[in-house]
Amino acid sequence: MVVIAICLLLVCLPGVSVAKSFKYTYRNVTFTCKVTDRGVSITSFTPNVDNVVVPAKVSDGGENYNVWEVNTFVNGNNYLTQTLVLEEGIEEIARSAFIEFRLLKSVTLPTSIKRVGKNAFRINDGMAFKLPASLDEAVLRRREEYDPAKAERLLAEQKADDEARKADEARKAEEAKKKEEARLLAEAQKEADRKAEEARKAEEAKKKEEARLLAQAQKDETRKAEEARKAEEAKKKEEARLLALAQKEEARKAEEARKEEARKAEEARKAEEARKAEEARLLAEARQAEERKAEEARLAAEKAEQARLLAQRKRAEEEARVIFDVDQNIPVSGNYNADTYCVIIANEKYRNTNIEDVEYASNDGKMFEQYCISTLGIPEQQIRMYINATTGVMEDAIGWLSSSARANSGNARLIFYYAGHGMPSESDRRAYLLPSDASLSSQRAWIPLYEIYNELGSIQAKSVTVMLDACFSGTKRGTDENLVAARGVAMRVKEEELSGKLVVFSAASGDEMAHAFRKRNHGMFTYFLLNQLAKTKGGATYGELFEGIKAGVAKYSWNENEKIQTPSVSTSPEMRDIWKQLKF
Repeated sequence: MVVIAICLLLVCLPGVSVAKSFKYTYRNVTFTCKVTDRGVSITSFTPNVDNVVVPAKVSDGGENYNVWEVNTFVNGNNYLTQTLVLEEGIEEIARSAFIEFRLLKSVTLPTSIKRVGKNAFRINDGMAFKLPASLDEAVLRRREEYDPAKAERLLAEQKADDEARKADEARKAEEAKKKEEARLLAEAQKEADRKAEEARKAEEAKKKEEARLLAQAQKDETRKAEEARKAEEAKKKEEARLLALAQKEEARKAEEARKEEARKAEEARKAEEARKAEEARLLAEARQAEERKAEEARLAAEKAEQARLLAQRKRAEEEARVIFDVDQNIPVSGNYNADTYCVIIANEKYRNTNIEDVEYASNDGKMFEQYCISTLGIPEQQIRMYINATTGVMEDAIGWLSSSARANSGNARLIFYYAGHGMPSESDRRAYLLPSDASLSSQRAWIPLYEIYNELGSIQAKSVTVMLDACFSGTKRGTDENLVAARGVAMRVKEEELSGKLVVFSAASGDEMAHAFRKRNHGMFTYFLLNQLAKTKGGATYGELFEGIKAGVAKYSWNENEKIQTPSVSTSPEMRDIWKQLKF
């Protein structure tokens, strides 16, 4: 009675409204409907029906309502429903709405659903959901709340936090980079000062040694002059003494009787003979001394010539050891690179008669392929080799590398090797590769190097290595002659930014030319690449490989052509600190 009185009081009090509820039957199922400000909320329905379709529209007393929510939770009310379908138009499912549906096996939700409350469904064995694409089934199975607006807000907050974190990491990386650059600069200055001090000390030691030798030579010269003077004085004294004796003897003989005159004449004759004999002896000794000096000079000259020939033979042996025929000495190693894929493009001959051939490019590509198979252990079916490739063939080859990487789920190592003409564009000062069907009058068939870098940099792989035996100054291999006659000087192209896991080895730097090594029928860069692979049997790190290539190319490009050629390495930021430790 008290409850009835309170209800009557609430109805009678002014300004107090009671939510309207009514029953609505749809497809043999009776639904309890509660009218709210947004429309109707279904609070329960017949519990013993197997298949239930919840309507999106209901009516009562001739008035129609839209169903916006299903909120059927009643603790202890065990529904027998097995198949549940919510019609299009229903927007929300309340918290724990179907938690008491213990036999439910199939649920179909409309695309209009905007929110699903926590613990909305009991997850029964074998239960299946048919959901719109925007709704994550895992969220329902974890019985979590589904609220896109709330999730979007949290995602925005997370994105802001990530951007702040990345900015801080970038700042720290830049600070570390500047510290490293300052350290390297200080070390370089210290090394330069050390070398300058060593050069100064060496120069002082050299001057001291020269002064010592000069003083010793002057001392020897003075000693010899003094000895000659003393010998001359002794000779004159002896002559004076003999003359005095002769005069004394003549005086004595003059005093004697004339009978002694014949004896004196005989003695004078004997004295003259003795003098001549002494002069002959002294002359013979002088001649022997001169002959001895001449023999010593001859022996010294022979020794110097032998030393020169020995040094020349050693230089020849050293050059023969370093510069050998890489085409005939391909080592077979125990390497096996089952995850490596390689594209080799060697463009030697061009269809356009205005474009000169590239010396030895075909041999470069063929021999690099042999080293890939025998020395690096790359399976032959994972190598694509193209001689005089057209634009389409080159684009397909790069696409094949990308497909190979995807097939290996990011675990592949990729190699792209190119020997042929490179070309700078006067319009954008960027580098291009020239396919065999290219024309100098039109850039339509040229392949931009930055596009190759971008595509290879976007590939998910362990590493991507690019080898370019080409220059991009606009000159022909091994000459000063420009490919485009109208261009007066070689052009320096701008450097491209690399991404991903790229390491790029280039045959020359800036506006330098890439030369041929005519003694070995190869490009200078490719020869020393193969030379290093042969000497190390493919076991060199990228750092060791580059140092060997750089030293060999720098020396022999000058010895053979009197031209400077400086190979270079460029890397993406991700590979900057680790590229030297990489191996093929």
